[in-house]
Amino acid sequence: MIYNKPAIIVHTCDKEPYIGIWDKFISAFECTFPLELDWPIYFVNEEVDYNWGYAKQIKTGKGEWSDRLKIALNQIPEEHILYLQEDFLLLNVNKSLLEQAYEIHYREN
Repeated sequence: MIYNKPAIIVHTCDKEPYIGIWDKFISAFECTFPLELDWPIYFVNEEVDYNWGYAKQIKTGKGEWSDRLKIALNQIPEEHILYLQEDFLLLNVNKSLLEQAYEIHYREN
């Protein structure tokens, strides 16, 4: 399988209750997502410093959700995006199925 790696965006805001679940989301993500895929991860929030060793942080500043997403997307060089929000917890990710789904997406554009 030959393709460019997609980027993973974790898009959030700096308000409660969202900021209060960042650690839980990341813990669940690291336990269930196949990190060996080595897909670039971007943690996108407004202004709060947050250090997640697997991710590059992008601060978008305050503003509307869609405006902040556009700011982040303009800073990400990857062509394809897997978009996530922090207000759910991953419980199981099937690596093979995820790779197959992305391969179909990439092939079919």
